[in-house]
Order: sequence, then structure tokens, then C-alpha cells
Amino acid sequence: MHHQFIEAALRSPFYQKKLNGISLDTWADIPFTEKHELRDADSFSLLGTAVADIASYHETSGTTGKPTSSWYSFRDVENESKLVSESHLALRRGDLLLNRLTFTVAVASFIGLWATQYTKCGHISLAKSDVSTPVRVLDVIKRTQPTVLMEIPFQLEILAGVKQRLGFQTPTSLRALLAAGELVSPSRRKWLQSLWKVPVYNLFGSTETGGLVTSCHQGHFHLDNPTVLFEVVDDDGQPLGFEQRGQLVLSTLRQGMPLLRFATHDIVELKPAEICTCGNSHPVLIHYGRQEDVTRIGGHSWTLYDLQEIVYNLPRIPMAWKFVLNKESVAFLYQPFVECESQSEQDVLSAELSAKLQVPVAVSCTEIVPQASLLQQSNTTKFKYVSEVTDEEFADKAI
Repeated sequence: MHHQFIEAALRSPFYQKKLNGISLDTWADIPFTEKHELRDADSFSLLGTAVADIASYHETSGTTGKPTSSWYSFRDVENESKLVSESHLALRRGDLLLNRLTFTVAVASFIGLWATQYTKCGHISLAKSDVSTPVRVLDVIKRTQPTVLMEIPFQLEILAGVKQRLGFQTPTSLRALLAAGELVSPSRRKWLQSLWKVPVYNLFGSTETGGLVTSCHQGHFHLDNPTVLFEVVDDDGQPLGFEQRGQLVLSTLRQGMPLLRFATHDIVELKPAEICTCGNSHPVLIHYGRQEDVTRIGGHSWTLYDLQEIVYNLPRIPMAWKFVLNKESVAFLYQPFVECESQSEQDVLSAELSAKLQVPVAVSCTEIVPQASLLQQSNTTKFKYVSEVTDEEFADKAI
């Protein structure tokens, strides 16, 4: 089985050079591919096919330095489309997907577009911007009656908050949310479903790897993608079995840019298929977040998954929240859906968080997302090449 991933990798100049002189007979002896190697590589060296076969080029955000190139062939685009359209979300003719993900060089928004084109269903691009404010988005939802809303989970919560303030009724046409770009723990998924009254599906992947898997209707990531080989390893690179947390390592058959034993630095755990009742017989992958997002609080390590499970089980779940750390001090800032609770209610939240995290946690109700930006229609206007002004204004502006 592994030989096809080796063959795919050796089509790229990057891996031809990287694996030169290395025995490929034993899978465990093949070195991991680290993110910095991809960042430092010439973009064309990562190609696994001719440029004539390339349908789309993308890059990582570059927030940690130089961005990483990522190529997708026409065949890759079709595979990415199937990942969404043939999942339990089951996109079909007649669907109308409202895509709120930003169409920049990152790939997630394009996967949504490709899936609608493959399925021949409708697509609305309404990426987050100064123009497409939450109020404007709700207005478009009302006018177009989409069946699927694709968005970052944080923005789904913000949009739900504005929806609640305006008394906006979710149209009966909406049948599902497709979340992407952030971790969604089980409790967060349950919360999103309660806010929108529809099932939530989650797309897991990255710009480097492409889409990897879309969750089933029970919220689980089943490892049924035939173009990806999933491994879970410990800190020494040794393979781990079920019920053991480790690092996710991926090999892909992507034609545009194959990857071989790519160390994602995501914390994951394999679970047997039996934990899910959806009927899929493939193992389940639990995603706990990135290693870089692990937080030390009270002498313990907390993944983003762990923190979400705490926050989304609070007596009052906020619209937006964040932890602020300073040495041994911990503060929890939150923004409610309507207005700040009384001090006694904040004390309840403080006690709950302090008990869970085993350290004193100060709680403060504050404005995380500017209120003005939530309810305004738009804060941009088109540039005017000709405008009429008063005599006084003309005198000030004229030479």
C-alpha cells in the first residue's frame, strides 16, 4: 500500500532530492517532511506533475514567516470536490451554498466552490469583508434562502449573536452548516447546532495538505479518504495505536503537490469505528488542535479541544471569548449575546472556570468584537471620480 505514496512523492523534484540516497524499503526509515522544508523549497520543486496539469495555486498565510506553496491539479480539484459533495453533507442539485470563507490564496473557500461546481448546485460568495458585515449577510440569507452555510466557527457564533439581537428567523431552507478553518470540539458542535437548529459538518485539512476529511453526521472524522495515509506517532516518531494521543503525520497522493510523511504538528488520537453509530466502518480521528496552541495553566497542559469543552459547557455560553495569561494569572474575557450579566453571574462563571482549570480565574465581561461592527450595514463606499460639493468645499479643495 505504501509504495503508491512513495511513487507519487518521487514525481516531485523536492522529494527526488530529499530522498536521494535513502533506502525506501522500510517505511519507518523514511524521514518526516517538516513544514520549514516546504517553506524553504522552491515552489516549482514541489510540483508532482506538469504545470499544464495545474488548475489552482495556493499558499499558507505566512503568519509564521515565509508562506508555503501548494499546487492543485485538475484531478486534485475533483478529489477535493468529492470530499465535500460525497460526504454525509451530501451536496446535491438544487442546493445553494453560501460561502463566507475568504477567497484569498488559502484553499478552504475554493473547496466549497469546487464542490458546488462538481455537484452542479448553486454558490454564493460572500466572504468576510468590510462590505459583507453580519447584517448584510443576514440580509442576503433572507433574500436567497441558501440550503448550506459555509463559515469559520467563530463567525458562525458572531452571526448567530447578531441574528438573535435583530430577531432574525433562520430560513427553513437552511439544512446544514459546513464549518472550516477552526477546531470544533463535540460541545462546540452541539452549541452551534443549538444556535442554528441544523446539523453541523466540519471540513478538516490545511492549505499544505488540502482537504483531508469531512465529518459524518455524528460529528466524527472517519479515515476513509483513499488519497491520504494517516499516521499517529509519539514524540520519538514511533507509531501509536488506538486510544493514544500523538502527532498526525500525513502522506498524500495529490498530483499537484504530493506529500510524504508530512509532520503536521496536530495533536490527534485514533479511535475504533465502533465509537460512532453512523455506519462508517473506518477508524475515527479525534483532533485536539495544534501543538503550538497547547497552553500551560496551573501546571497542566491544555489543548484547544480541552478549553473548548470547558467553555461550551459553562452555565452561560458567550458569543465570543478568550483566555488571557500573564505568568501565573489567568483571566477569562467574554462577550455575551445580549448584555453583560450581573456581578453575581460573573462570579458563578469564575467559580466554574477556576474549578475546571484548578487555578483562580478572573472573569470580565468586555467587548471583544466591536459592537458597532456587528450591526452596521457596510463601512465602505466605492471611490467617486466625480462629486458635487458646496462653494466652501470647492474653495478648500480647488487649487
